[in-house]
This record gives sequence, structure tokens and C-alpha cells, in this order.
Amino acid sequence: MNYYIEEIQTSEGVQKTAGVKARDDADCIFKECGLEELLVENSSKGRGGNFVIRLISHATVNAAWKRTLEKLNSGDKVFVQFPCIEHSIFLSNTLKKLTERGVEIVLLIHDLELLRISKRKDVSLAKRVRLRIEEKNTLLCATKIIAHNDSMKKFLSDMGVEEKRIRVLEIFDYLILGFSEESLRCSDNKRTDPIIIAGNLRKHKAEYAYHLPQIPRFNLYGVGYETTPQSNIDYKGSFNPNELVYAMDGSFGLVWDGKSAQTCMGVYGDYLRINNPHKTSLYLAAEKPVIIWKEAALANFVKQNHCGILISSLDEIAEAIKQLSDTEYRKIQQSTQEIGKKVRNGYYLKKAVKDIL
Repeated sequence: MNYYIEEIQTSEGVQKTAGVKARDDADCIFKECGLEELLVENSSKGRGGNFVIRLISHATVNAAWKRTLEKLNSGDKVFVQFPCIEHSIFLSNTLKKLTERGVEIVLLIHDLELLRISKRKDVSLAKRVRLRIEEKNTLLCATKIIAHNDSMKKFLSDMGVEEKRIRVLEIFDYLILGFSEESLRCSDNKRTDPIIIAGNLRKHKAEYAYHLPQIPRFNLYGVGYETTPQSNIDYKGSFNPNELVYAMDGSFGLVWDGKSAQTCMGVYGDYLRINNPHKTSLYLAAEKPVIIWKEAALANFVKQNHCGILISSLDEIAEAIKQLSDTEYRKIQQSTQEIGKKVRNGYYLKKAVKDIL
């Protein structure tokens, strides 16, 4: 049998799915692929206590996983979204014992905290070390891993994961319930329209958004914007994921991260070399071509699929658009529409799942 894990958080007697867009979409796609759902119920209580309380919390999370996984038999496959919503230092051992029983564990990677959180100076050393050990052990015991891209595949291989166990996703899907082509704001977009920046706009996460060049114009969407915009910036507010697809207005969506407008740097900027930012899928689902840092792992996908342009610095945007003819922009739009259809229909994860089954 083929299964997938859906994590449910229970807190103070109220049960809710602790999902975000990428995880919720993956659950839907797993179901469409014919996988059976297995629920893991967790509580987030005890995470902020002393060492003993935290240890008990880790053991409790692991016990919930063991209760769900004990029904699996040799030959079964189970897809797990990684990292888990509720971490446990004991989970890798539980998964390893499962593989020893002949159960295949397939990890769909959303993030690698050992590359991101474990490098943040504002996170305690103990937590950084724990995350490195916890994640590495889990990755090494998986039967198969769905990695974002070839750069992530190489990182995992260098870490000790056999290449034959790694399947590349290419790009995240972005499902849209009741999608309406007519409602998209792209049919009359021109290459000279504003550049879209969507996502978490808090300064510690997207400091570059506070150092944007004077040209071109920018439309910003997201939570946490902390300043009065300069004259070429229009802050549009925040929207839920399905509304945002229709709300975004502009010629390109920007894929950038870190502290600087000159290059992607710092923990979040460097992470683009390995990670597939979910905002890329958002833009493409909305049929918006992208402007992306040329050293990003997803830059090759954008180039090969002709769905955007590559830059080294945000200062290059105005000239890159100036050099782009209207005909070339229309060709990029057409290619973007084709990719948009795929990500809206779950094409990429479906393909990866079918290759593994």
C-alpha cells in the first residue's frame, strides 16, 4: 500500500490542520495520486519549557508518530513532508526501524533547516546543533528523497545520501481552488508595468525590499512592511494565497532574498542557491514571468523554460527590461502560461510521485 502522512496539531481541545500552502497542496496531490492518508496528531505544548519538559515533548511527538506508523507493513511506501511540523529528536530512529522492517520512507523536502535556521545567530547554539543532527539523521535513513533541484541534490549527495535515492522535483506546484483564467491580471500587462514583490516583508527577512532602486516601479504584497514607501513603491497590503494570485498586478514577479539589493547574501540570500522559493510558483501560477537572481538554484529552470529573466543585482532590472522587446516579452508570457497550467494542476509533484511508485 502507498500512504502519505498528514500532521494535525491538537491544542487545548481544539483540532486544526497546521498547514501552509505548500504542505496543503502536497496533501491534495498525494490524495489525487491515490495515496491513503495517515494522520499524526501532535500537540505543540511543552516546547518552551525547561530541558526535561522539552525532552518529554520530543518523546510525546515521537510516540504519536509511532502509533500511526505501527500499522505499516513490509513493502508499504509512506510519503512524509519534511521537516515535520512538530520536530522530535527521536523520530529518525523510529523511521530507521521502519525501513529495517521493509517499509519505504519517501521524504518530500520543503526546507532544510540545517542550511537556514542552523546558521542564524539569533537561534541558540543548542537548537542549531540539534537541528543539524536531527535533520541529517532523518535524511540519511530515508529510502527516497524528493529534492527541490539539482543543487539540493548535490548538497544531499555530498552529505552522504546516495544519488540513486534522490528524485528532483524541479519546482513546487501551486494549486488554485476554482481557478479563473479571466480573473487574472495579466492579459494586458506590459513589460514596463511595475515589478511585483510578494511574501514576508518584515525587515529581518526581506531587508532588500527596503533598499530598492529608484527605477523601475514596484508593487509590494505581504505582511510586515515597516516603512513609508518611496515614490516608486506601492504597498498593496496582504492577501490569502488564493486571493493573491488574482490581486497581483505587474509585469514580472521578483525572486530575491537577503539583506542587499546588490546581490543575494546572508542566511536567506545564500539559501536561494539551494532552495526553490514557493513565491516563484505563486508568480508562475498567476502567469507572471519572473525576475530571479542568476545564482539562484531555480535560475536554470527559469532559463530553460523561458519564463523570466536573470539578473545579478536589482539595479540591473530597469536596463534588462529596456533591452527586452515587446515581442520577446510576449514570448516569455506565453511560456509562463504553459508553466502556470502545470503548477496549478500539480504536474511536478505528481510526476515525482509516479516515478517513485
